[in-house]
Amino acid sequence: MAKTLAQIQADPKYKYTDKGGKVRDRTLNIPHYFKEIPFIYSPLLEKGRVKFSARMQKLYCYVADWERSGGVCYEEQSELAKVCDLSRPKTNDLIELMESIGLLSVTKIEGRRNLELRALPLTDAHITPPEALTVQPDIISDVVPHQPAPEIAKTAATQEDTPAITPQRIRISDAVKYLFENLSLRREDESFYSWSARVLQRIGIDHSMGTEQLFQETHPYEYTQIEQSTIPF
Repeated sequence: MAKTLAQIQADPKYKYTDKGGKVRDRTLNIPHYFKEIPFIYSPLLEKGRVKFSARMQKLYCYVADWERSGGVCYEEQSELAKVCDLSRPKTNDLIELMESIGLLSVTKIEGRRNLELRALPLTDAHITPPEALTVQPDIISDVVPHQPAPEIAKTAATQEDTPAITPQRIRISDAVKYLFENLSLRREDESFYSWSARVLQRIGIDHSMGTEQLFQETHPYEYTQIEQSTIPF
């Protein structure tokens, strides 16, 4: 027997209780500005980008809606397949793709059959071609002009306060800048090293030993907050 509209609307899986205790309908709101985002970029993709398709947008917003209403998405794959209008295998493929490019967090919870899905923040790194993210250093000619001999009178303290500008130093500073702009990608239980290595890998930058030190020097408050949040009690 077919359900009436009222019966369908009354199903608890389509409801949530807001902070004020009021029961509301779950909605799937796709922001209008998504039409300005044709591609999602990632160095992990063969071609470096993938179309930000309507199905990807729907799944992203569907998972995000659970969190906006104070819940977490543990939906069965069959339910998610209905949302995406895809077969179950293709839905699994889409979830794996979105996890690899940093749009979804997928976690297996012990004692639960279904996976936990969380929507990760959409950032500039997702929508900007990788070449536009890389801050290019000044072009230095291979021909080194004649320079006078260095002054011997410089103190050790002065030399220490002025680090040499090397390609490695420039690359590390770019990495630190990118990390600072993407603090929202860090999970609560991640140490600085785990978070920075994961995030930098997405844009094809290897984690350098100097990254953490430079971040600590340039952003001491943020670094302290990260380290304190991962101290076990």
